Amino acid sequence: MASTVSDVPAARAAVARNDLTEAHDGTARLRNFLLQLDDQRAVWAQLEIDGVLTKLSSAMSALDVSAGSDGARPQ
Repeated sequence: MASTVSDVPAARAAVARNDLTEAHDGTARLRNFLLQLDDQRAVWAQLEIDGVLTKLSSAMSALDVSAGSDGARPQ
């Protein structure tokens, strides 16, 4: 049987929320950096990062975590 969010102790859930927020914010900063590059590889990297941001945002929404202060969380 799969565990649910309520099965996870509060301290572990808090750590997961913090890790998700930090990962999301770091990925958003990396994407902003890549936007400044004039390289075709940057386009591919931006698409990959957009996918990661979407997954992180979905996980954060499931845990009801808001984005960091940069507001880069996609809607």
